[in-house]
Amino acid sequence: MKIEKGQKVKLHYTGTLDDGQVFDSSNGKEPLEFIVGSGMVIKGFDDAVIGMQAGNEKKFIIESKDAYGDVVKELMQDVPKEAFGEEKPEIGATIGIKTPDGQVMPVKVVAVKDDKVTLDLNHPLAGKRLTFEIKIVDVENLTKEELEELKHQSEHHHHGHGCEHGCEHEHRHEHKHGEGHEHECCKDDHKHEKHSEHHEQKHSDSKEGKKHKK
Repeated sequence: MKIEKGQKVKLHYTGTLDDGQVFDSSNGKEPLEFIVGSGMVIKGFDDAVIGMQAGNEKKFIIESKDAYGDVVKELMQDVPKEAFGEEKPEIGATIGIKTPDGQVMPVKVVAVKDDKVTLDLNHPLAGKRLTFEIKIVDVENLTKEELEELKHQSEHHHHGHGCEHGCEHEHRHEHKHGEGHEHECCKDDHKHEKHSEHHEQKHSDSKEGKKHKK
């Protein structure tokens, strides 16, 4: 059975950068499972499996525009240094930003000045060309229950992304791509295209609330 949009696919994969660095892999894990054409994975990955069958293997390259997009300068954002409290952010460190829907996305500290810290909210793989080697494990048609669930999810998907209304920051140890994140490389959730407001408002409101409590 050749893969078409709307089918459920299971596959193993290894993703590398142009320098040969492996940024993510399903080796030693369960196969990646997703519904083709549902937006559960990046566009280039979705497109690549069309027409393949169980047992097929393939190596392909995804340009940045079909992966995590180009680096967006507007996603370099300044946050008041006092918002970090007693923490001392260092250039190159990775911290976790909590989005309005409760997810935590990693962002990198790119500059530290006397009164502010500059964060790069671009996805770690933004601007990079990705090479994947995949092997299809299984292909299935969706059940009626799965179709209903998919329809429900699509109606509520991607609401609140982009850190609207500001983001809360959490300290997070620096990590390599994919470390601790199962199949992170293939998710489309962290591809940022818009960022409507700065962090300052959120941190300012938080501090004002603390003052009132005293």
